[in-house]
Amino acid sequence: MYLNGENVDITIDDCFPCYAGTCKPAFAKPCGTEIWVMLIEKAWAKINRSYKNIINNSPGYPVRVLTGAPSECIFHNDTKSDDLWM
Repeated sequence: MYLNGENVDITIDDCFPCYAGTCKPAFAKPCGTEIWVMLIEKAWAKINRSYKNIINNSPGYPVRVLTGAPSECIFHNDTKSDDLWM
């Protein structure tokens, strides 16, 4: 990840918070057997010291930290997802 413009390695494990008594992840949900989103989310939570501190974050900032590239968030409420990718 890129913190303050510098490439930084973040070390994490593969244990994810789950709902009590289940194996269902409490936060990001995998698509099939993919866990890359959960790994990125865990690294972001580690940078911010807990999952609690990343609730309600705008996705633009984590994308900028992950890639080092500028990003922009466009919020839409009334637009169908098919119309966004024309």
